[in-house]
Amino acid sequence: MDRPVVRNRYTEVEVNAGLTALALCSGNRYKAEELLKEQGIFIKGSTLGMWKTKHKAEQYEQVRQEVAPIIKGQMAEMHLELAKTAGEIEGEAWLRLQERVRADVVETKDLHGIARSAAIGGGIHSEKHLLYSNQPTKIIQRDATEVLRDLEAMGYKPELIEGTAVEVQ
Repeated sequence: MDRPVVRNRYTEVEVNAGLTALALCSGNRYKAEELLKEQGIFIKGSTLGMWKTKHKAEQYEQVRQEVAPIIKGQMAEMHLELAKTAGEIEGEAWLRLQERVRADVVETKDLHGIARSAAIGGGIHSEKHLLYSNQPTKIIQRDATEVLRDLEAMGYKPELIEGTAVEVQ
């Protein structure tokens, strides 16, 4: 069986491919090594690990930051699909539970557990989708006096305008 030759020098293209694979694999050097092998590029995981932490740490961080939005977008899509699937499973489980209740079949505990688990999973994946697609995951309500108080605490001094309000028709 042919084994790849162990090397100490790599081309710029190979280094970029290695660092990109590391970033795509969230820094896991062994997964990155396998990903590269699939592309016909042979760089040992130990070499990738050294690049990541010592020899090419700055370059790796730059590549990681470039790749991060792509990964984040993929994660958002994945969680959206998982949330949809969980919702479908939950809906099916509730329909089957309803059928069993109407048929007076006692063993409904399993379907209830499936529906509950799917509902929880759907909620988690829905929130993760929002998080990864840069959408708000919670609503914060504040009144104007609270906002003004916080602004004043930061040094902002609002100017008051004297006058009388007149209704215009």
